[in-house]
Amino acid sequence: MIAWSLLNIILLLVFIFSWAKAARLLWQSAHSWLAMAFVLGSVGIAGTHYAAPADTAPALAQLGRSAQQVIHHSLGQEINLLVTYSQDSTGRRMLNGTTYLSGFVAGFSWQPGVVQLTGPAYAPRYTATGNRRWLLLGIPVYTQAGQVFEGPLAAAGQPVANL
Repeated sequence: MIAWSLLNIILLLVFIFSWAKAARLLWQSAHSWLAMAFVLGSVGIAGTHYAAPADTAPALAQLGRSAQQVIHHSLGQEINLLVTYSQDSTGRRMLNGTTYLSGFVAGFSWQPGVVQLTGPAYAPRYTATGNRRWLLLGIPVYTQAGQVFEGPLAAAGQPVANL
């Protein structure tokens, strides 16, 4: 996983170096107007951005308790689970659940899937799904679809700590 991230960083540096050389050559041969068009066009293409959806976890945290834990660890990366739930005498009812990728994530993205909370209140279990996308300079080249993670939300008999 780290090798893939390093490959992305090296390719990005090669791209930036090549871009700077091309801009310098255009400046020397065609002077300012063509070089400026090249720079503005490159910035315009690179300037497209993705607007992430609003995070509802902080608002839901006011309604119940939250639990966060690492559900998968690989070299330099972790997949984390964040669950907001309410608890009463009948058990835990999940209000919101999501997974996210953290650590050295260059060249990867994570698309969370379904999170389920099952089992009795004293021994809850989670099932979480998602897709890991492998990116090369931001372009998806492979998707590991349908990754499933299962396990206990907390050790049996231990309460889940509030965040």
